[in-house]
Amino acid sequence: MPRTGAAKQRATRQRLSADERRAQIVEATIVCLARRGPEDWTLRQVARDLGVAPSLATYFFATWNDLLVETYRALSGRFQLEIVQIECAELDGRATLEAIVALYLGESALGETASAYIALGAFARQEPRLRSEMTAYSDVAQAAFARALTGYARDRGLEASFSATAQALYVLLEGFWYDMAVNPSRQSPAQARASFWAFLDAALDVKSR
Repeated sequence: MPRTGAAKQRATRQRLSADERRAQIVEATIVCLARRGPEDWTLRQVARDLGVAPSLATYFFATWNDLLVETYRALSGRFQLEIVQIECAELDGRATLEAIVALYLGESALGETASAYIALGAFARQEPRLRSEMTAYSDVAQAAFARALTGYARDRGLEASFSATAQALYVLLEGFWYDMAVNPSRQSPAQARASFWAFLDAALDVKSR
């Protein structure tokens, strides 16, 4: 006798390895955070969205903070991998910097991923371990941006130190991303990138004087 839809779902759940199950719960958390926000997100809701018992979710993640940290690691890990791929692509300075800026201010930076990041940021204010993860990743991302900016400046014949300029521009870049994520009607990704590049080139022109 052919299996019913519910039976097929149960069989699929039973075939998942521990790593696959953890990854599935993390993915469901990203969606839940994006759609419900920090106020209505719960580990129980994630289990409900997956159609599994809450006890299964707590088996893999003892606390909701454990799940939030793992979810942030999954999101930031993907972003970091994209940065590594850009840096390994042997592009010139301008193209490398453009690619990194596009990660923040491109069409793909919007949607559920952006909403999930914002929700996690709200939780980080009260969760030291999550806040520590975010700080550590921000340091890595800022360093990659600084390398790209320095490469672009060198291509323009500028030899000054750009550490302070890179730090300020990275904060500006994240600000543009946040504004674009929470107020998508204010400006399009293309407009946000154009505005950011106007600030960036103006800052380099100042450094060149």
